[in-house]
Amino acid sequence: MKEPATLHEMARLGRRLEGVFVFDAHMHLGDWFQFYMPVRDAAGAVAIMDRVGISAGIASAHAAAVASDLRAGNDLVIAAAREFPGRLYGYIVADPNDPDGMADEIERCAEQGLRAVKVHNYHGKPYDAPEYAPAFEIAHQRSWPVLAHAGPLDVFDRLAATYPNIRWILAHSAGADAAPFADLAKKHDNVFFDTCGSACPYDAVESLVRAVGVERVLFGSDAVFLSATQQIGRILFARLTDDEKQRILGLNARRVFDLPESPAADAPMKK
Repeated sequence: MKEPATLHEMARLGRRLEGVFVFDAHMHLGDWFQFYMPVRDAAGAVAIMDRVGISAGIASAHAAAVASDLRAGNDLVIAAAREFPGRLYGYIVADPNDPDGMADEIERCAEQGLRAVKVHNYHGKPYDAPEYAPAFEIAHQRSWPVLAHAGPLDVFDRLAATYPNIRWILAHSAGADAAPFADLAKKHDNVFFDTCGSACPYDAVESLVRAVGVERVLFGSDAVFLSATQQIGRILFARLTDDEKQRILGLNARRVFDLPESPAADAPMKK
């Protein structure tokens, strides 16, 4: 049988991706109360990654990002990164409802090796609220990435200018209309856009690439909340070249997350 020559053919044949660096910039771990998820733990997530061909990924915990047990959630991803070094990294969730304890929690997680921040509007504050400042100041000082659940673009315009050392990642950007992201991408070279989303409109990934440039787009699956296979399929079946797909799947993430060229099992994210 002839071996597949393109990423599209690998996907069409249901083959595991080989010879491609794939980094999932938007993952989750832990229980979620609204619906059943067959996989919730780190071992299950890595098993899916192995089956698909996802080299590594970075996760936040449901308990911290969209619930109210911040410390337990951050501890969950610390444990996952320790159990699967070089395969799973962790976001530190910053809760604006505890601004006085925010810096201490971030430092506690940083001491355990976490090097990125996740913010979510579930916590009820706009991202430019002063309560977020301790997290953003630390991320700015250390040039960390910050993944933000979707929000008003004018807020990210201000934040990207105020904290230019942060690599801002806007979640769920490959939707029905990518045009509003174009001006933001032109104004700020520290803003990036991930592809995950529960809906899959026609031309969504291609539209995002046209709007912001392929070098700004990051693969994200939202697994284990969503299906990693369906989400990576959005990239593999997109009408893009294999070079463009490889940039989205992982090469862009090397720069955003300061990943080593050849991630080894014991290679931590750079400080």
